[in-house]
Amino acid sequence: MRWPAGCRKIRFDNLTAAVSSFGKNGERVLNELFVRFMLHYRFEAEFCKPIDWAGHFAIFVRKPKGARNSTLYRFLPSAVKSYLEANPEAFRERINFVHTLLQEGYEMGFIEKALEKAGASRVNDQAIIWHLLYQLSTQEKANSELDDDYSPPSVKNYLPRVEDYDQLVPSGRGGNVNATITI
Repeated sequence: MRWPAGCRKIRFDNLTAAVSSFGKNGERVLNELFVRFMLHYRFEAEFCKPIDWAGHFAIFVRKPKGARNSTLYRFLPSAVKSYLEANPEAFRERINFVHTLLQEGYEMGFIEKALEKAGASRVNDQAIIWHLLYQLSTQEKANSELDDDYSPPSVKNYLPRVEDYDQLVPSGRGGNVNATITI
């Protein structure tokens, strides 16, 4: 979007009223009403960098006792914070688990939603949290993103011939051992 000369810039944190989600490389998807607001009042929005939770959790993994004293610990979403603090004996293990999720590419918002959806009774089972994260991440994608656009046409249009597979099975089971396959 090109802005006219003399346009003011206003710096925002990543407020949810303006930023719907984060794309790749930290690109923000702005809310349509916020874009209209910017156009009406003729200003350009600059945003702060989002918190690098994976980097901070890497430090928490090395020094779990210092995690609670970290400045950014208080900015953790409430569901994640309550998950970490629910079982003091498993604090280190839970920090490692959240760090693993962040390294796998899940955003802190997804982790928060999965922990809220799991509830207090099922939050101890990591397999359930993995399942809920997978469920939430596939629900968030549009149907067009789930289409098979990344496969090359040769793979999409491949139709296997049954005769080729019969030749792979040894002769005692109906196939020919010395046959050659032409593709």
